Amino acid sequence: MGNLTDCHRDKAPEAFAAINLRNIYSFGMNYFISSWIDSQGPKEVFCIYWGIHVFICLTAIPMYIYGRGVAAGRVVWRYSRSDESLNVVR
Repeated sequence: MGNLTDCHRDKAPEAFAAINLRNIYSFGMNYFISSWIDSQGPKEVFCIYWGIHVFICLTAIPMYIYGRGVAAGRVVWRYSRSDESLNVVR
């Protein structure tokens, strides 16, 4: 974290938020996982834990497809209140 804030000051807030989010997630999983394993068993806990991680990894696919366009300003995300859906405009 020290190297990041010294060398990449423009990216430090985003990195700090990402590191804190990761730490909160890790603390929550490690703090509650032992009682969870005791109550449901290791196989079921592993399957749920695996599903959470797969879901998080799958969220990278839309960012791979639309991320460059969003960063360049070519893709605009608009929220339509009439049908409450997310529309992608290219």
